[in-house]
Amino acid sequence: MSRVGKPDVVGLHQAARLTVPVLGATSGGGRTTVALLAAVGLARLAPTVVLDTAPVPSSPWRRWPLVGGEGLASIPHDQPVRTSQVQSAAVAGLDGRLQVLTDRRPWPEAPLPLPAAPAAWQSLARMGGWQVGVADTDLVLCDDLVAGRAMGSSRSAQWLLLDGAAPVLCAAASRDGLEAVAVSVAAAESERLPLQRCVLAVTGLAGGSLPRQCKAVLTMLAPRVGAVVQVPHCPDWRAHGLRDPSGLSRRFTAAADSLAAVLVDLAERSWGPMRASTPELSILSTEAMRDALTDDHAGGAAAALPPH
Repeated sequence: MSRVGKPDVVGLHQAARLTVPVLGATSGGGRTTVALLAAVGLARLAPTVVLDTAPVPSSPWRRWPLVGGEGLASIPHDQPVRTSQVQSAAVAGLDGRLQVLTDRRPWPEAPLPLPAAPAAWQSLARMGGWQVGVADTDLVLCDDLVAGRAMGSSRSAQWLLLDGAAPVLCAAASRDGLEAVAVSVAAAESERLPLQRCVLAVTGLAGGSLPRQCKAVLTMLAPRVGAVVQVPHCPDWRAHGLRDPSGLSRRFTAAADSLAAVLVDLAERSWGPMRASTPELSILSTEAMRDALTDDHAGGAAAALPPH
């Protein structure tokens, strides 16, 4: 299993574009936990946004303290979208260090027509000036792949096949969770999906090392994916999420840097160099990026998203 320390890169060069779709092997596999860690780690390397693709009732992001921003409802879904509209929709969490595109409306309101196509979410991130988009999906990989066979494609397959994608498949550190991963991997292989640029993230359910049975399953799965990382158990995160980020353990927050390093490495193997080659290529801060980007800079008055 991959055990990577703090990334030895100063950042991504400004032309780099990375999409990190986070999918589950089962429900409750730690998708949001992994999406948070990936976003925190990658935000140290390049302007990063979390794409919350779940509808309001099932999304955990809107239940945490989020400040500023108008939310996804402010982005028109039936007309061309401006860069400024995407930027003003982003909200901040984790003491302002994390940017999120989510639906901020009260849960009783009618469902927001969120984009269905992964390419539309990717376009939102790039249009807003973020180099990295971490997509917290509500997808269970195997279920979605099987259901999509009747339609010729599935959203999961579309996420994995995006240009610049470094997908993450999440599973709980239990025998049932890892056996579900084995089924998901077999389903993805049958669809000839690029698992070698996919990270398998195993989220701990308790302290200590993995049970022997889990280690055996991981040993079998490791050659079939790009990398395997362990996300340590953090009781404070399980209890409070982002309501009180001060209680997160050092080991838990250090996992963000480790996950970011693995994702950048896999992305470079698949898509070519992404790291800044000299200090002069150090990334702009998010604030500077927002100042530098205008609607004219984005290519005109407005840009159209792919079909929903």
